[in-house]
Amino acid sequence: MATRRSHTKSRLGCLRCKDKHLKCDEVRPTCGACAKYNQPCILKPRKTTRSTRCTSAQQIDFLDSRGTNFTENLTTQSAPHSSTVDYPSRDPTVLSQIPQASPDNHSPKPVLTMWEFELIHHWIINVTDTFAVSQNFHRSWQDQGVREAMRYPFLLHMILMLSALHLGITKSPSFSESHHAFVLSGCSDAMASFRKEAEYIHDANCQAVGKFPFLLSIYALALPLLQGGDKSADTVLDEMIHIMVLIKGNGTIHETTKPWRKARDLKSWLEDTDILDDAARLSEDHDLDIAVAELQHWIDLGDDPPAVRGINTRALQAFQKSLGFRLKRHLRPLAWPNIVESDYIDLLRQRNAASLALLAHYAVVLGQCNSRWWCLNWGVQLALAITQLMPEQHVAAILYPLKKLQIR
Repeated sequence: MATRRSHTKSRLGCLRCKDKHLKCDEVRPTCGACAKYNQPCILKPRKTTRSTRCTSAQQIDFLDSRGTNFTENLTTQSAPHSSTVDYPSRDPTVLSQIPQASPDNHSPKPVLTMWEFELIHHWIINVTDTFAVSQNFHRSWQDQGVREAMRYPFLLHMILMLSALHLGITKSPSFSESHHAFVLSGCSDAMASFRKEAEYIHDANCQAVGKFPFLLSIYALALPLLQGGDKSADTVLDEMIHIMVLIKGNGTIHETTKPWRKARDLKSWLEDTDILDDAARLSEDHDLDIAVAELQHWIDLGDDPPAVRGINTRALQAFQKSLGFRLKRHLRPLAWPNIVESDYIDLLRQRNAASLALLAHYAVVLGQCNSRWWCLNWGVQLALAITQLMPEQHVAAILYPLKKLQIR
């Protein structure tokens, strides 16, 4: 009798490989077979084992890394509203340990302190209205965004962070030393949790993962504004480079989750009409189009090597493409950094003149959103910094943004 050839099973493979009776290589986020045929890579649902389930007692009695009990009475955990008062009983820089949603979609109720609850309330009542993109856009963040945040700590952390940032940047009397310490604590834990979720997209988390890049982009733009003070031109430019890296690094997430939603026929939390503007282009948009197109002349006449001119040309073309996306005004600053090449960002680090000239025109886009708290005065700051760093013989290349932003 012939013996069966030994083989190893793919226990974490995707549904497509299982249906095709293929051994999945289990590469995440897309396995080799799905990548080859450009198909969405959907994981098999994980079985919930006894060891991964939380009892009702565990759900209400979590400990953070410092051993702080979260079952205290919420009324005793309100954050102070004065810098002269000590922190609340639980350090606000430590986010509640909220368990992930279980595969059977029965997610345990989160445990929030009063301090965190107040930030959630501020988010719902005040922050979401400031998006001013569309009614459905900010209502979705008021409702579904908060619901998702109650299930995923990385989303909750960013909502709390942005709520605290809004208090600080708008100089609210409610902004305290506790809020300031929380903001300065950063979002590294949220980023780590987000990356872990993004490795395994599934029905339950695809919406939350898809929302995170928008929050991170707003956070990246807003954080330097809270710090304020006089900054050198190099500091301002380096801050903008860091912002572009953060936005670009998360730009693929929407496309990553889109095939999953399509394959599962999941309703998107936003429609195209919520983020696209069908109105005719304004005259200022037409002027910006012309000014950006003229930059090609400066690139071609420069003394940069051909490879550098090619990078700047492609960055210019990406900028023109982003202007044609028809995004509503307050989303426009997020478009170009999503599609520009990393090589161009490297040229900014090197203070390449042609690269700086193009970035000065991006400052005009930031200036169009000057009324938003996360873009407040960013356009003027960036253009002024570039003016100081630009070699004198190249200043003529940025006359349009300087005039548009009323700097000269």
